[in-house]
Amino acid sequence: MDEKNAFSEWCIVELLGHRKLAGLVTERVIAGKGFLQVQVPNKAGEMQTQLISPDSVYCITPTEAQICRKFAESCQPNPISKWDLRTLLETYPQATQHLLDQDDDQDNADDEEMKV
Repeated sequence: MDEKNAFSEWCIVELLGHRKLAGLVTERVIAGKGFLQVQVPNKAGEMQTQLISPDSVYCITPTEAQICRKFAESCQPNPISKWDLRTLLETYPQATQHLLDQDDDQDNADDEEMKV
């Protein structure tokens, strides 16, 4: 696809399994396979990127950026949780301990900020 016809729109994306994302949607090719790249804005104004297989998309609704930004507040992607990290640690202890250490450091920093 040439750059003139490349898809780049603010959209609400509905995925099979009743998951929804809102953000700037573009197309990406990785290893010869097409994906949707959804850049989901967070409250800090940063973008969290999700790459989605088009096969898992139920509906794409193009809309205005302001609507997507507001809707995105309720559907922030969580790529990994503490529980996932704990499972990884049990399975691959040497490879993942530093991830838990960083997470604990962040928790301690958050606790210190709350005391101030």
